[in-house]
Amino acid sequence: MQYMAELPGIFHRLKKLKHQIVSDHIHSTDFDLLERAQFDIYSPLDPPCRRYGKPKSLDNARPTEASCSVRDNKCSHLALQTMFLSRAKDLKNTLYALGHHMNEKLTNGTTISELPSTEENSPILTTYHFKKWRDMTAYNCFWSVLIMTNKVIMQLLPPFDPAIYDLQRECRSVALEICKTWEDAWASKPIGAFHTGLSFVVAFEYCTPDVQEWIVRGLNSLLDYQMVDAFRWSDEVVAMMSSKLAGEGPDLVFSNVNLSKEAQ
Repeated sequence: MQYMAELPGIFHRLKKLKHQIVSDHIHSTDFDLLERAQFDIYSPLDPPCRRYGKPKSLDNARPTEASCSVRDNKCSHLALQTMFLSRAKDLKNTLYALGHHMNEKLTNGTTISELPSTEENSPILTTYHFKKWRDMTAYNCFWSVLIMTNKVIMQLLPPFDPAIYDLQRECRSVALEICKTWEDAWASKPIGAFHTGLSFVVAFEYCTPDVQEWIVRGLNSLLDYQMVDAFRWSDEVVAMMSSKLAGEGPDLVFSNVNLSKEAQ
């Protein structure tokens, strides 16, 4: 939760940077911040644990090739991007350190057991069973923060940077981990399923279309169980909620979600 609390500030700075790029205007306070900041875009991430493998291409990831003073108006946006990228990578370091500890508990059977799915026609073949629903919530929050941090880093990298493909692959892997918690969440509903509104919405973008349909169906089944009629989940609603979680406006949506699709 402490690491999750860092995300709003990062999202705020990223949104501010986007507005500055549009207006092509950097305030003097931003220049002062850059001159005081100490950052190294070449600093490697901490050694990862086995399950959460560090993308090697991220070690030297940087916004673009450039060499200039931060007082040069042409380079001010690049300097801000570089600083924000460094901060996002610092958060990723702490997540990998935490992930090492959590992975040990994930694999030694003390907290979680992995069994074949019992849900009929489920696209997720295996499912996690937790000894405590609070642990399930903690893992889902961790996985959600990992995906959202990756999304920040990807926005700060240039298009087609090799690190982006590695980060996307990691997001898909983590999204599958989240999906494996569904049966346990349903079994401990409603309290044990409170994490689904965050984690499954965050995972949605990195799932295949059949899993996306399964997620929407499952989230709506929770609403039915709680007898909620005023709100329904759909691809469009999930995309809107995802963008808001990432500090974006309602007009910014995930690339993998087709907002033009009409509600069935």
